[in-house]
Amino acid sequence: MVIIDVTAVNVAIPVIAKDMHIGLTNLEWIVDAYTLSFAALLLSVGSLSDKYGSKKIFKTGLTIFTITSFLCGIATNFQFLIISRLLQGLGAALLVPSSISLINLSYPDKAELTKAIGVWAAIAGIAAACGPIIGAIITTIFNWRGIFFINIPFGIICYLLTNKRIMETNISIQKLKFDFIGQFLGIISIAALTYALIEVTKLYLFFIAGFIFIISFISFIVIEYFSTSPMLPLKLFKSPNFTASISVGFLLNLGVYGELFLLPTYFQHIKSYSVLLSGLAISPQMIVLALSSYLSGKSMNYLGEKKVMAVGLVIGSIGFAGLFFATKYTLNYVFFIVPLLMIGFGAAFTMPAATVSSIKSVPTNKTGLASAILNTTRQVGSLVGVALFGTIVLISTSFDLGIQYASICASGIFILGVILVRL
Repeated sequence: MVIIDVTAVNVAIPVIAKDMHIGLTNLEWIVDAYTLSFAALLLSVGSLSDKYGSKKIFKTGLTIFTITSFLCGIATNFQFLIISRLLQGLGAALLVPSSISLINLSYPDKAELTKAIGVWAAIAGIAAACGPIIGAIITTIFNWRGIFFINIPFGIICYLLTNKRIMETNISIQKLKFDFIGQFLGIISIAALTYALIEVTKLYLFFIAGFIFIISFISFIVIEYFSTSPMLPLKLFKSPNFTASISVGFLLNLGVYGELFLLPTYFQHIKSYSVLLSGLAISPQMIVLALSSYLSGKSMNYLGEKKVMAVGLVIGSIGFAGLFFATKYTLNYVFFIVPLLMIGFGAAFTMPAATVSSIKSVPTNKTGLASAILNTTRQVGSLVGVALFGTIVLISTSFDLGIQYASICASGIFILGVILVRL
């Protein structure tokens, strides 16, 4: 549900724009409002799983996510939808780290844990790929509101199954020292960066937001360095494997989700596809995700996490380069299939390795926090990707040219990931 609510909304973006009479900048906020609160709160709530028990936090996240999905569905204006998306991101922030923490506690054997995380990542990848199709089908049959309403029955079922099937964790409750200053500065820095990228065409707002980002981010690092109970323990980054996996998570989402924000609009406006057809057009990524994640889990046992990440990033980079040529020459759709397959395969092949690498690089009692850090950087990557690629289109002379620049940018970003992994 958490991942689908990103990609399913993307394919309905042109319909929402028409329904609410809003432009590309506002559409970026509909996607990024959810990701913003998700990313900004992940670090704080991640430690809650380690201190209060993963099951309790997971159930709380489910409740919030389900209720706010209903609020998104009944939104009658842009402002109410943005507020509801922000609150929905809070539920998502509670769900993700607690889910992987539950998996970690359920599989003490490292080999079994690797397989389990591979399944977790595969389902997340399948959800990302299914999102456009599900969103397109629901939007075509009903309207875009159904994308949010469909979460309600699944949220209720998941809550009931959690009560019945998931055992309580054996983590004793500890006194929580909440890093209020760090959390505040983290939210301000992420929000300022997002605002600067989205409002880049308004130079005075761009410079003001950029200045706020720099000051708040530097202050955040200083506070975390000297804090006795930091929300982001900088000492974790002493591990090269942890640092590499975190960097890859950021770059991977930046490229994939940034491009995914543009593709539905490209197919609907440039190719004149229907909403349903545009959702199906993106679907080749889905075909290889399960297989790719499975092969990633197997390959880690022989190649190691870093080599697996490098291979996946190279494949994805080639896919984005192919997407550039397909959009540049407005080729027949058949020429989009292989690039989309490569992007999907490369991303799904990379992410399980990055996840396993980050988890293995920290003590067992810090797995919830490690998961939160990885997912925070991934969501910030998504945030930056949507804002950055949307801005590239806005400042380009045409949408065609903008998506071409974005594709080349995404290809280069994946190559940068390869370099960081191999250092």
